[in-house]
Amino acid sequence: MVYVTLIENILLYGAECWCLTEDLLSRLRSFHHRCIRVMCGVTRWHTWRHRIRTAELRKRLRVENIDFYVNLRMLRWAGHVARMGHERLPRRFLTSWVRHPRPHGRPQFTFGHTLNKTLARAGLPTDFEAWSEMAQDRAAWRARICSLAEYPTPPPASGAAP
Repeated sequence: MVYVTLIENILLYGAECWCLTEDLLSRLRSFHHRCIRVMCGVTRWHTWRHRIRTAELRKRLRVENIDFYVNLRMLRWAGHVARMGHERLPRRFLTSWVRHPRPHGRPQFTFGHTLNKTLARAGLPTDFEAWSEMAQDRAAWRARICSLAEYPTPPPASGAAP
C-alpha cells in the first residue's frame, strides 16, 4: 500500500496527459518490476535461477501492472474532460481539429493516439461520441474503468510482457 500510495503517485504524476510511446512505457514497466523485486527481496539472479515470474510477485504483493495505473489515470481524466462544458479549454483542446498539415519533425505520437490506444485496451469504443456518451454517467464510467483491475477479475490481455 505504501508503494502504490507514495512511489507510484510520484512516478505517475501528470500521467493523465502524457503521450506515452512504447519506449517510455517500457521504461516505466522495468522500474515497476525492479521495485516489485526489491519489495519481495528477489534479485534478478533469483528470478532467472528459480524461474520466478514478475506476475507471481505482483500477485504476492497484490499490486497491479503499471499499465493498469497509467490507463486508469488516463481514462479518469478523459471521462472528466468529456463531462466538461464545451466552453472549457481542456474540452476544446480534446475535440479540436487543426486544418493545416503538421510540419516535418513533429512528434510521431500525440495525446489523441495515446488516448485511443488506452480506450482500445480497455475494450471501449475509440470514437469520441461513443465513449464521451458513456462517460457522462460518472459512477458508471468509474465502475467500468475500475473493473479492469487484475484483482479480483483479470483485465483483457494488453499484449505487454510481464
